[in-house]
Amino acid sequence: MTAARVRSVLAILSALLFGALIWLSATYLTPQGYDTFDGSPLGYDLTYAREYLSALQDTDGALALYTGPVRLLDTVFPVVFTGLLVMMLHHASRTWSLVPQLFLFLIPGTYLVMDLAENALVGQILSTNVQELRADLVNQASGFTVSKYIALGASVLALVAVKIGARGK
Repeated sequence: MTAARVRSVLAILSALLFGALIWLSATYLTPQGYDTFDGSPLGYDLTYAREYLSALQDTDGALALYTGPVRLLDTVFPVVFTGLLVMMLHHASRTWSLVPQLFLFLIPGTYLVMDLAENALVGQILSTNVQELRADLVNQASGFTVSKYIALGASVLALVAVKIGARGK
């Protein structure tokens, strides 16, 4: 399989996984207008986490959906999407030597680590009794959520910058 075909497959898979996550979240995981933990780029606090977790628990099947199929999709998506970002960065920087490319790949790698760490902590939040939810757990998860979005933005900016730089040559 050619690199272009791999990029295409990763792009299609990423779009399907992301679409499924958005649809499930918007349809089933936003009771009373709350956003999911993963979908809060500015983070959240203990009060929000308790209110949202209570709303999830009061909505038939929402918590089971979040901790089951949505969590699985939210684990697979960042892996596939990071693969796509790295493949695109590799293609855009193909004239670079290996070491600068490896440093470039750390940007989407950071996104992946932040997203997977966030998912693990959100899983802990979702499995905790509302009244036993601790501020340190919520703050750590929220920090990873914000960091994930920063790393994602940096990945996209890096890709745009490398593509613009490649055109100038």
